[in-house]
Amino acid sequence: MASEKIKQSTDIFARLMRLKIVDRNESMLRAYFEDTQVYDYVHQIARSFGAIILDGHEKIQLLADGRESVFATSFTHLKEKYSDIENKKEFYLLCNILMIYLSEIDGELSVRSRYEIRGITFHQLEEVITNVYQYWKDKLAKDEEFEKKWSMNVREQIDFWLSKDLKDNGNKLSPSMRNKFGIMRKALNLFEHENLLNIILEGDENTVYAYPELYERIEGVFHNYERYTMLRDSISEAKKMRR
Repeated sequence: MASEKIKQSTDIFARLMRLKIVDRNESMLRAYFEDTQVYDYVHQIARSFGAIILDGHEKIQLLADGRESVFATSFTHLKEKYSDIENKKEFYLLCNILMIYLSEIDGELSVRSRYEIRGITFHQLEEVITNVYQYWKDKLAKDEEFEKKWSMNVREQIDFWLSKDLKDNGNKLSPSMRNKFGIMRKALNLFEHENLLNIILEGDENTVYAYPELYERIEGVFHNYERYTMLRDSISEAKKMRR
């Protein structure tokens, strides 16, 4: 009996490994929800690899624990999946843009409901990002020590972002580092490829809609990371001061 439960557990974990996000209604997950031993075994396997299983309302997600995971890859390995990311400087910029986006949709239920229904347009998101970088630029001008807590070259990101035009002529939106809309598209691609959000062209405006799995990831995982909460608080401060 124990061997059967171990096999069920390893099969479930293997399924999560392959797909990363699995619908709760899949028949093979029945034992996961109905048998506490199988449930515990699956989580033990995940922890042994430094992974986190997030039980969402509709989906189960398998995530790498950023602090102690065998799945945490080097930048070289990351480029194998996202070959259009040129270097670490570019990657850090894209990550900070995603952090600003997350901080905008992260909040109480009324905030989440508003963005689930209306989404956030590229013009709205660009304004938020530019306000944050402009605030950080002003902060750096007054306090050179401000940059040290980031452990990355924030000044370089600020200058790069603020030097870019909004977009090229025409309505076509493609990921690139040439303009602000292209940079945003490139950053958001990282979440869109993981089925965490969708970008829809509505009239002349591109709008970002987050899926429930992204909100569950924010609440169940990101809030536990000191790095995320530090950046979120700094971004929130910047948004308040620039209004």
